[in-house]
Order: sequence, then C-alpha cells, then structure tokens
Amino acid sequence: MKPKRRLLLIASAISLVLAGLALLFSPRHLQLYNVTVLPMSAWDVAINDRGQVVGVAGSTRKPHLLLWDRHNGMKDLGPIYLANPDINNAGQIAGTTKDANGNEQAFFWDPKEGRRLLGTLGGSRSAALALNNHGQVVGYSNSSDGQRQPFIWDKASGMRSLAAHGRQSGEARAINDAGQAIGSIATGLGDATPSWSACYWDSTDPLTTPIVAGLSRDDYPPSRFDINNNGYVLARKRRRPRRRGWFCLWRKDAELKWLGSFDYVDLIAFNDANQVLHSAHHDRLLERLSRTWFPSYTAWWLWDPKGGRIKLDSQIPSSVGKLYGVIDINNHGCIVGMIRAPDRRRELNVLLEPIPERWGK
Repeated sequence: MKPKRRLLLIASAISLVLAGLALLFSPRHLQLYNVTVLPMSAWDVAINDRGQVVGVAGSTRKPHLLLWDRHNGMKDLGPIYLANPDINNAGQIAGTTKDANGNEQAFFWDPKEGRRLLGTLGGSRSAALALNNHGQVVGYSNSSDGQRQPFIWDKASGMRSLAAHGRQSGEARAINDAGQAIGSIATGLGDATPSWSACYWDSTDPLTTPIVAGLSRDDYPPSRFDINNNGYVLARKRRRPRRRGWFCLWRKDAELKWLGSFDYVDLIAFNDANQVLHSAHHDRLLERLSRTWFPSYTAWWLWDPKGGRIKLDSQIPSSVGKLYGVIDINNHGCIVGMIRAPDRRRELNVLLEPIPERWGK
C-alpha cells in the first residue's frame, strides 16, 4: 500500500473516531426558534417587522416579485429585474424592474396605490436598493453624462442626487428611519483605478458626504451595507496587529464598537437590537490531505449582544432540511433564509421565529 494512501486511511479512521466522540459527549442544543418552511424559493428576500416576506423567484429571464405573509399567503406582484428588494413595516416595497424601453428602473410599490417608477437623475437607468418606514428610497441612478450617482427619493420631493455638487460617483445602500444613509463613493475619478470609500449621509445635510473614518469599501460585503435605527453601521474590519477579521459597529461621533472576530466572515444583516447575521467559512484540519474527503464548509451564525454566538445550522431539524443560507433579520429577531430539502432536489425559503420564553421574554 502506498504511503500516501495509508496516511489517508489512518486520518479517516481518526476523524471518524473523533466525530463519534464529539457526537456522544456534545450537549444537545436548545431549540430557540419555531421553523416554518415557506411556499417560495427565492435567494433574494427581505422581511419586515410584521412578518411579511418579499422575494424574487421564477426563471432568470422572467423573474417575479412575490409577497408572503401568514394570513394572506402568497401574492405575485409582477415582473422584477434586479434582485435585493426591500420591504418596510407599511408593506411598501422598493426594487428594480424594466420600463417599456428595456431600461432598468427603480420602483416603489404601495399596497393601496400599486407600483410606480421613480425615474432617473437624467440618464436612462436607476436601481432601488433600500427603503425606510417613512417610504424614503435610496439607490443609484445614471446622470445625463452617464455617471452613476447615489440618490434618495420620497413622494414629496421625488428623486434627488446625494452626490456632492453632482461630481461624485457612487451608490446609497441602506437608510434608517432618521434618514441617515450608508453607501459608497468613488474618489480619484481621474485616476486609472479610482478608489471607493464608505460614505455616510445625514438627512440634516444631505449634500455633505463625509467619508466614514477608518472604514473603506473593502471593509464591507460588496453587496451589503446596513444601518439601523440607532444610527449604527455594521462593518467588517481588520484589527491590527491581529490578522483575523473583526466585525464592528460604527456610529457618527463615536468610537468603533468591536463585536467579535472570525476567520473568513461575511456579514449579512443586522437589526435595531444589534443582532448580527453572518456566515463563517471553515477549513477542515485534514483538508490539506484530501479536499474530496475533507472539504471546507460554511456555517451560519447569529451574534447576539446577550447570548453571544448561536449556530443557526443546528436550529433546522434534519426532517425539514439543511440550512443553505440566511438572508435577513427583522427587529423581532425573525430570520429568513434558505434550506435544501431532505431529497436534495429543492431549495426553499424558511422562516425562523424566536420562541419568547427561551430568549427570556
């Protein structure tokens, strides 16, 4: 027998023994959530504080916007183009569709008034990325010269550019109920490779675009910026001299609040209680010997200010399926994600609702 094959067999036997011992002596986890499988299969979903879930599903050529709640079931709200729809507590939805000319257009949907296109800043395209409970929408739009600019929209004032003096390229990614927004702007546009920096806008002075001190675009997930109603911005940053990834909370005129450190962490969302949804990529100890036998894996976590780290994978019963990802969390701690069904043929959305007495409520 070849030495390498013998080594693999020995390593496999040791790993099986260790796994058996860990299973035998590990404490049973406490079930913290009621789990409901939703009648939709959408990766891009959002949830409001009323438990309404909005998502994009269907074929890639003709995706549709779906709205679900426990009382009314599923409702098809029509075609949508880009993903990442958002929903507020009034049941209003912001997203992006296509107009009659095939151009991307930000839209606002109201339960009573239906859908309206938000227009552009002079160009042909726009995209809505988030909204707050007052119906303010943020995103980006092309200007007449083709530059992508961050915008804010509301019914009273329409679409307004957040670019200082119209000279900054960027996008607004999230907005809270105070009208504070977080996004990114490009600096050094005349350079061959302009740099991007995190940007914070305050409703009291919307044309002032201070760069968030100590945070760059690289400190954030590329598709997620988030700010809660307490003014905290969720960020990912390296804390020298340690090289591990830390996630932290930033607030204007306050120091960074360090939360925890993980290797290969991706931040997903957080709420007003500063509960953080994140994933963590793990390399198995024996992966170097065989990536086929010992592949790396991703675990899904909730970081709670009082309870610490909670592994969400273990909250899904095996009879329901295997957690495939978490996507959003509301201010009651309800989480929407995705599972792979036991038959491994279907991927479905799942709702995790906290059991109050097990959270000390």
